[in-house]
Amino acid sequence: MINNSYLNDAFKKILSPEDEYGYYFYSMSFASAGEYLLYGGSAMLLNKHLIVCFTKKRIILAEVNPITGDLTENVSDISMKNVTEVIVKKGILKTKIKLLFPNGSKLEFKPNNICVGLSNHKKNLLKLVELYK
Repeated sequence: MINNSYLNDAFKKILSPEDEYGYYFYSMSFASAGEYLLYGGSAMLLNKHLIVCFTKKRIILAEVNPITGDLTENVSDISMKNVTEVIVKKGILKTKIKLLFPNGSKLEFKPNNICVGLSNHKKNLLKLVELYK
């Protein structure tokens, strides 16, 4: 089950001293409307649950098992050297985080501002807003 102490322990194992800090938040990637039309209610199984962690050197994407709530072995990272710009906009209900890459592609996260059971979520989003404003 995802909570602050579980994620703090997990990221202690993943983060290196060069990372300096780790601001993590929970985000969810939903199945597309076309997938819902094609698969109906079963398209919910295509939703991805992620913990995204911003550090000084990289961005870590860790998948969460939707059944157990534990992190899976599916962890990848993006070097900050490969990111041309990070745009963070805080809204009323959601924060929009956009990563722009040199080839023109982008990666976008829209986490809720509040996550029940994960109190560091809101604090970390506020730190990211200050860091990338």
